[in-house]
Amino acid sequence: MKNQLRKQRILIVDDTPENLDILINILNNDYQLLVAKNGEKALQITSSEKPPDLILLDIVMPGMDGYEVCENLKANEKTKDIPIIFVTGLNEVKDETRGFEAGALDYITKPVSPSVVKARVKTHLELRNSYQRIDLIRTELETEHKEAEKVGKGLLKSKPHNDFLKTALLSAPCSKTCGDRAGFIDEILPITGKKKSWLIVFDSSGHGKGAAKFQEVAIGSLLALLRNGTGMKHALSESNSL
Repeated sequence: MKNQLRKQRILIVDDTPENLDILINILNNDYQLLVAKNGEKALQITSSEKPPDLILLDIVMPGMDGYEVCENLKANEKTKDIPIIFVTGLNEVKDETRGFEAGALDYITKPVSPSVVKARVKTHLELRNSYQRIDLIRTELETEHKEAEKVGKGLLKSKPHNDFLKTALLSAPCSKTCGDRAGFIDEILPITGKKKSWLIVFDSSGHGKGAAKFQEVAIGSLLALLRNGTGMKHALSESNSL
């Protein structure tokens, strides 16, 4: 038996049974529907452990109207990112403007067109899915950056051994997930025993956690080979083979 993807949850908020029935009939086949007949119930549902993925919200309701419901949801850290579409009989420009000012992403006037409702709902759910994927990628990149930072620190010197040479390394990443590193490695020359400093630059940003972790392997192998008297040219070749 094939696994089915979870149907996305839509909360319909309207105090008129006929309006609820219309929207339910339009969306019932494609989504899991929740219903609230007033603003207070809508806030209760959205604050639950399984909040809706999108809300279709009437404006004119007894007690708490749609504007107030929308403002409450946008002021709450847990619910502020849930997309809200007003579905209302109010068709004046001032009403629509106030709806957007309250935090709604879209505005549909009654009587509704089934094709318009389906298209608007689908579009805003797809947008939300995209934003969530972006947030996930950003989190993964930030984790990658932190791991790369741990790996890179301490493996490279901040300056060469030469006292007569003044150096400065500046890193100006275009994002906070930069994992690139630069520093110096000393090579002890055979026979003379003198030291030669090499500037090492690693470009690992955007190449995944494996590239960031490879810095440790690459630097470690270079240091080991150089300490054994292998010249930098051959040390790089050996490290590349490894």
